[in-house]
Order: sequence, then C-alpha cells, then structure tokens
Amino acid sequence: QQQQQQQQQQVVSLDQLSTSWHNSDQFKEVMAGPQGGDSDSSLSGRFYTTAHNLSFCTYVGVLLSRQLRQVSRDWVFRKRLAQLMFSSLLVGFTFFDLGSSSFLERYGLFFWTCSFVAVVNWEQTATLLKVRPVVYKQRAQWLYPASAHTCMQIIFDCLLAALEAFLLAVPLYLLVDLTANNGTVAFWNFWGVLLFTGLAMAAYFRCLTFLCALNSRVHLFSGLSLFLFMLFSGFCVTPGKMMQGWRTVYWLMPLSWPFRAMALNEWLSPLYQHKQGVTAQGRVAYSELYLAALETPADADYVTMAFVYLTAFYLLFLGLTQVCLAYLEFPRPDRSVGPVAAIRGGTDEAESTAEAEAAVFQGGAEMPKLLPVVLCFRDLSLSISTSFTAAAAGQDNGVGRMDLLKGVSGFVYPRTMTAILSANTQSSKALLYTLAGRWEAETGAMYVNGYPKRPGVFNRVVGFVSWCDRFDPSLTVVETLATAAALRLSAGTENSSVREMYVRKTLHLVQLEDEEHTVVARPVDRAAATAGYRGGAVQYPSLLFVDDPTAGLDSQATQLVMHVLKKVALTGRGVVCCVPHVNRWCWPHFDYLCLLRNAKLAYFGKLGDGASAEEALDFFQNMPGVPQLLPGASPVDYMMQVVESDRYDSSYYQRSELGQWQASIFEQLSRPIDPINIPDLPFKSMYASSFLVHLRHNSARALRYFRRSSNYNWLRFVLVVAVSVLCGSVSYQVPYSDEPGVHSRVASCFFAFSFWGLLLQSTAIPLQHAEQKLFQKERASKTYHTWAYVWPMAVLELPFLFVFSFAMVVIMYWVVGFADELHTVLFYWFVSFLYSTTCTFFGQLLAVVCRSVRLAALVNATVWSVWFLFAGFIIPYPSMPEWFSWLSWLSPTRYLLEAANTVQFACFDLSCPQVTSFSRTLKQGFGPISASAYVSEVYGFHFTNRWIDAGLLLGFSCFFKILTAWFLHYNSARKQGLDQSMSLR
Repeated sequence: QQQQQQQQQQVVSLDQLSTSWHNSDQFKEVMAGPQGGDSDSSLSGRFYTTAHNLSFCTYVGVLLSRQLRQVSRDWVFRKRLAQLMFSSLLVGFTFFDLGSSSFLERYGLFFWTCSFVAVVNWEQTATLLKVRPVVYKQRAQWLYPASAHTCMQIIFDCLLAALEAFLLAVPLYLLVDLTANNGTVAFWNFWGVLLFTGLAMAAYFRCLTFLCALNSRVHLFSGLSLFLFMLFSGFCVTPGKMMQGWRTVYWLMPLSWPFRAMALNEWLSPLYQHKQGVTAQGRVAYSELYLAALETPADADYVTMAFVYLTAFYLLFLGLTQVCLAYLEFPRPDRSVGPVAAIRGGTDEAESTAEAEAAVFQGGAEMPKLLPVVLCFRDLSLSISTSFTAAAAGQDNGVGRMDLLKGVSGFVYPRTMTAILSANTQSSKALLYTLAGRWEAETGAMYVNGYPKRPGVFNRVVGFVSWCDRFDPSLTVVETLATAAALRLSAGTENSSVREMYVRKTLHLVQLEDEEHTVVARPVDRAAATAGYRGGAVQYPSLLFVDDPTAGLDSQATQLVMHVLKKVALTGRGVVCCVPHVNRWCWPHFDYLCLLRNAKLAYFGKLGDGASAEEALDFFQNMPGVPQLLPGASPVDYMMQVVESDRYDSSYYQRSELGQWQASIFEQLSRPIDPINIPDLPFKSMYASSFLVHLRHNSARALRYFRRSSNYNWLRFVLVVAVSVLCGSVSYQVPYSDEPGVHSRVASCFFAFSFWGLLLQSTAIPLQHAEQKLFQKERASKTYHTWAYVWPMAVLELPFLFVFSFAMVVIMYWVVGFADELHTVLFYWFVSFLYSTTCTFFGQLLAVVCRSVRLAALVNATVWSVWFLFAGFIIPYPSMPEWFSWLSWLSPTRYLLEAANTVQFACFDLSCPQVTSFSRTLKQGFGPISASAYVSEVYGFHFTNRWIDAGLLLGFSCFFKILTAWFLHYNSARKQGLDQSMSLR
C-alpha cells in the first residue's frame, strides 16, 4: 500500500508541472537575469521582447550573400545569361541595319524585346516553386523578418535586371543601328525601359508564386498573365481596333507601356521628324506616319510615364509579396499515417505464418509453374570515373577511376534471403545493380543454374525494386498487379481467370486486400503500401532484388515489410536486399550475408538462426587479435566494427576454411547443376508476351491515365478557352480595309496559336518527364517494347487535341470575322490540329532529351522564342536577311500562319477588299492594294503553298514523335552506362 501511495504521488500532470516551475525560485532567477546588469542585457529582454536578435542590415547582408552564392552556383542561372546573349545576338543579326523605312520591322523588334523580358521572368516560376517551401519554413522559424527578405529582394532584383538589360540592350542597339539614329541618351532610355520592365515582371511572377497555394494554379495564372501582357501590348491589336471595354485593360497592362516608350524613343528622334514621305494627303514626316500606323500617341511624356508606371507596378507587387511572406499561411497536407497493419499471427508466429501463406500461394493446379533459379557470380569487378571529391577523399585508384567491386563472388539460392552490407554504400548498391542486370561488370562472370548468363532473357526471371520505386499514378493497386501479370507472366497463362487468381493470391500474400482499389497516387497506409508495391508488384520473377526496402520506415513498419519479403522468398524465390544501415529488425529474416570492405569481399556465408547470427559471429571471433562480442551488443555492429578496423586482414577470408569451401561451391555452381530438374532458361525472347499484348494493355492503361488525369486535360481546356475568348474578343469583327486591320487579323491568328503552342509544350514537359521515369523502370525490366508504349500514348492524345482545336476554332473563328466558307473553316481547323500535335510532341521530346524539367523548360523557351521570331509576323519573311531566312523554314508557326491566313484573304477577282498600305506608300508610292496581294507582298504568304504547309506540319509531328521514341529506347538501353557515376555520387 505504501508503494502504491508513493507511485500515485509521483504522477504529476503537465499543468501541475508548469505551475510549480513558474512558482519556483529558479524561474524567478532566470527571468530576473544577472544581478546588477542593465535591463537591456537581461535574459527576458534579450529573448522574450523580440523574435529577432540581429540588426536589420545584418539580416539583409546575410540574405543577400546567400542569394548571390546560390545564383552563382545555379546552372540554370548561367544558362539563362547564355540564353539572353544568344537571343540578343540572334535578333540583332536578324534585324541587322534596318533602313529608316522599315517601320513595321522595328515595331516587331520592340514587341519581341518586351515579350522576351516577360518570358525570361516567367520561366523563373519553376525555380521559385522550389525555393518557396524553404522561405516559408525559415519564416515560420523566425530566422529573419519578412521585411529583410523584401529589402534583399529589391537589391538583388536591381542588380540582376540591370545585368540582363545591359546584355540584351547592347547587342540589339548596336546591330540594329538604333544608336546612329537616336544618340546616347536614347540608348540609356532603351536600357532603362528594359531594366524597369524586368523588375516589374520579376515582382509580378514572384508575387503570384507566393500567393497561390497549389503549383497548378501558379502555372495556370502565370501563363494566362503572360498571354494577357503580350496580347494587350499594342502590337498584335492596335488600341483603335480593340473593343471599347478592352481599351481600359490596354492601359493597365505592363507591357503596353515599355512598347509605347520604345516606339516613341525611336520615332521622335530628329532623323524621322526631318525625313518626309509622300502620301495622298501630301508630304508627312516619317515620325508622324509611323506612330499613326499602330495608333501610338505622339507625346514624349509617355516615356517618362512608362518609368513611373513600371516603378509603381514593381512596388505594388513587391508589397503584396511582403504581405504574403509576413501573414499568409498555407494549410499543410495531411501526411499522417494510419495505424500499421498487424502481421497475421503476431510477431512470434511470423515464420510459421509465412510458411503457411507461402504454401497457400503456391497451391493450385492452374497456377503458373515457378522456374527455380540458382545464381552464381564470380570475381565481379566494377569501377567508375572519379570526381574531384572522390579523388580528394582518397578513393581514387591511381588511374582516375574509383573501384566499386574487386573480385566479389557469391551465390543466391531459392527460398533464401541474402543481405548485402558495406560501410561504403556505393559498393553495396553497385553489387545489387550488377546482379540485377541493370549495370554490366567490367570483369567476372555470372551463371544461372550453372549456365552462363544470357542478358537478353535474364530479365525474364529477375525483378528489381529501387529504393524510390515508381508506379503509374493513375492505376489502382489491383490494376497495377493485373497489368504486370498480363505483361510479365510467361506463355500458357493467357487465360484471364488464371491471371486473376494469381493477382488475388498475390494481394493476399502481401496483405493488400483492403487497399486493392486505392489509386497508387493517393496516400495509403505507408507500411502496407511499401510492402505491397515493393513486394507484390514484382512477385512474378524467380529472383527479386530490393534496394533498401526499409528506407524511411519505423520499426513496426520495417518488421511488416521484412515479413512480406520473407513470405516472397518462401514461395521459392531468391531475394537479395541491399541494406545500407543496420537495423535489428531486419537480420532475423536473412539467411545469408555478403559483407564488403573497400570494394572487396570480406565475408560471404550463413548468418545463423535468428538475430544472434552464430555462424557469422564464430567466423569473426575466431580471427586472431579480434576482441570478443560484449554481452548485449549488436552482432551486426560488432561485425562491421571488426571489418572496418585496422586489425582486419583483407586476405583472411580467402585463406580461411570457409573461404576455400565457398570457392569450391562457386566452382560447382559454375557448371550445370541438374540439367533435368534445374535446366537452363528456356526462353527465346526477352519479352514474356507478344507485341499485340503489349499494345493492347498499354492502350488500356493510357486510356485510364488520360481519363483520370483530370488536372492535365482540364488545365489545357481552360487555357484554350481563355486564349480563344480573349483573342477573339480583342479582335472582334475587325475590318481589313486598311493596314492596321489586316495586321490585327494576322496578329490574332499568330498570337493565339503561338501562345497556345507554348502552353501545350509547357504542360507536356512535366507530364512526359514523370512518365519517362516510369517507362525507364519498366523498359529496364523488358516489360514491353518501346513502340508499344509510344504509339498508344500518341494516338490517345490526338482526340483531346482534336477537341481543343475545335474549341479554339469555334470560339475565335466567327468572333474575329474570318471567312465563313465550309472548306475554309475545315482547313483552318485541320492545320490548327496539326500545329497542336506538333507542339505537344515537341514538348514530349524535350522532356525525354533533357535531364530535368528546369532544363527542358529553358530549352523550350529558347526554341519557342526562335519559332516566335521567325514565324514571319514580327519580321516578315521578305525583310529577313538571307543568312537567317533558313530559320524560318524550321519554324512550324510559320507554316501555320501561311496556311491559315492565305485561305482567309484568298480573293482573285475585282471585288476583293482594297488596303491602304503605309509601307507600300513609302516604297512604291501611294495607292490601294488588294488584301490577298498585301499579305503575299508584305508577309510572304502564298496561297498556293497551303497544302505544302499542312504536309510539313504533319511531317514535323511524325518526326518529333519518332525522335521521342528513339531517344526513349536509346536512353533506356544505355542507362546502365550513363547513370552509374551519377547515381552513386
């Protein structure tokens, strides 16, 4: 009774403990601070009156230095500067030394410059999305005040925008010969406009990134914002041709002010004011004529107003970003994990339960027969080229390469689990990847049932699970297993009932009956998902290689995963696991241990029963000069300490009785074991099923993927509707009786499809990049042929693009007032569909070729800017220099514009609309010209080339898709050599 009373007295609640602490003398002394000290130096003043202890300037300096270091080490930033230099030189030589009468080309130059600054800053949304979680985490930890981050951003933005504006302005101004016309003051005005435009665009897209909680919303709103900025710049559609309601939007758009300022900075120079041209109204100054062509007000004060507006725009969105950083909080996704499913039968009965369930799995006369496989590997050696870090760490072997494996031997028996352990994780992973056939050893041999390994068919009996395994996010668990069964099971299991029975038993084996209808992308119980996806989806091979099966799991989940893998082994399969860290829950399940030291074999043999590992311990404790295992110590820790100590003799294993006995075993396993009961692999093809089966199941999977990928398709549908409505309403029923009217009609087609193509390319890149990783995993296992994956994805993409093109034509076609003949409408729809497929397939190609999404986005923006520039609208084809006109032939946008616009303005009789042309007035004298002749003369678009353009668009689509398939096959087939050094480093 006295002990119970004492225990009850010792139980104290948290409230009682807090109250007693605040009433204690120790708490009062801590809060009072040192006696006799200043009040500002007390603990309460230093730690409780403010959340930040450093000065504001110190925070700004630290953040600025960190930002500069981050940018200097970012390869994307270096490629961004290279992109600026390349684009400025390309555009400068394209518009090289334009004459004073080429006003339309100069307008195109100004528009391209403003748009390029906006596109470059729009590309940074991908980088900002990666940095955003770090900023919010540091803000939540009160590492610095939000105002210090904003002040740092102002300084950094000014430095970066000044550098980029200088790199863009100098080549353009010198090569286009703008300096000779306007002088030095005009150059600095031009540079200042670029500087403030860059600041405004950077602030806007940064604010949008921090304001939207979801990444999809950031991409949606940033893309629509860029489209609006460029549409209402005043070049595509002049203000006088816009509807009355859109003119207010025109004055609010940030790109309309720099475009207007650049035009005024150029046309109001003395050169254009003194030079005059002859028109129907008499002699008119070039400056007045040029400004009237695109309805630009001839007032120099608009240049100053542009600087004021861009500054206010920058400060506004910078302040909104400050508010987001200081007060906005996003709800974190619920990542809690439910209770871990208990092992059937309890922990103590794990082995007996595994035996019973494995017997149930093997039962059934209709179940496919498992091919027993004994794998033997002898003297495997592998090395990779060393990096500077590896050489500095002393891992270089003296010839510029680092040894990962040196003469490693061993074997894998059915119904056993083998653990690969090494202090150097690179060596253990290299051995696992080499045994699984993902990498090729430089020297050594591997034998399957005593026969030399045949790489072409070895994958039929091998299953490989990486530590970050990937699955199709659109399929459920049972659909994933059913697809794998249809593609991986050998001939003789074509009956769907047999495959269904196999899938049901596999679900029961890995304890996933309750989660069978859960989509893989959704969060499920972590332990069950890990056990099922890593064990269940690859149950069909005879050898299973698992890379770090317990990564990121707690002890209970680890126990469940190892129990499932043990059941897999007891079904007659050999399981090999790379275990980079020591976990006491793993070792009772393993039968053999492969221990490596300095890329060499230190021990290979049995572990023993349970976690005691008696047989392995006897080997190490019998070594001379090695201390004995202390009571209660971990046997695995003890073996690792012995192997890594200086007293360990690397040749002891080869000289020991165990090593000599193992060598004789290796010799026996290198010859046919039992040709009758354990024959060689009977496969003739590397694929378990036919090409038609591959095609059918990949088509079904692709159909489910597109049906369930609602975000991807809805995003594209919303974008096409928004682009069509905006372009159509801005150019609503614009007449083409004068040059601005024809220009606006051509611009509506050019701008709508150019931006729609950019959005298709940008949305296809992340999707294809994620799909590529899944494809590489399945292609490495020879699950299906490359073409059986490529063509279903391409064919099922076409109906969506067909609908999107139809929506764009229906919305925009009659709103703008294009020709309403049926054949014209159908042809316009046809070429828009071909252009959509071309852009989509090109985005998929970039995702396959480039290593990361950021690099693909950067290349995409660069290529799109070239297509945009040489489409024949910003600078017409007749005005292009001969040495750069060939780039127009490589632009699919050029063929779309020619095919779509020539059928709109096609007219060959006397009733054709007549157009008054400013450029024709200056060059050939005043006089009207038909719209069809104007389009042919000014833009170089010819009606007779329309079907050739359609054929070329079709050729671009096929070429991009074939090239994508070739790169997919090429990268996957050579992934062993390309990714060895990258993955290990």
